[in-house]
Amino acid sequence: MRDPLPRCRSRRVPRTKLLYSRCGPYAASMRARTRKLIGTVVLFLFLLVYAWTAMVIGAGRITLAPHWLQFAYFVAAGLLWVLPAGLLVRWMQRPDET
Repeated sequence: MRDPLPRCRSRRVPRTKLLYSRCGPYAASMRARTRKLIGTVVLFLFLLVYAWTAMVIGAGRITLAPHWLQFAYFVAAGLLWVLPAGLLVRWMQRPDET
C-alpha cells in the first residue's frame, strides 16, 4: 500500500506541514518576493473595497441611528480591517524555505 504522506529526504512530512514543505502537492511554493507583490496588490484592493463599503454604510442608514450606535459602528469599521490585513501581511512575511 502506498504511503499517503510523502517522504522527503527519508523523513516523513507531517500532514500539517505539507502545505509549507518542499515535498508535496505544493512543492513549488512561492518565493517571498512574489508573495509580497501579490500581497501588496491584494491588500490595496481590499482596502479600497473595504473603505468604500464602510463609507456607503456610514453615509446610509446609520445616519438615522442614535449617536452611540453611530459611534460604535465607526469604531468597529475603523478597526475591523486590521484582522484580514494582519493575516495577509503575516503570509507575505513568511520566509522562503531553502
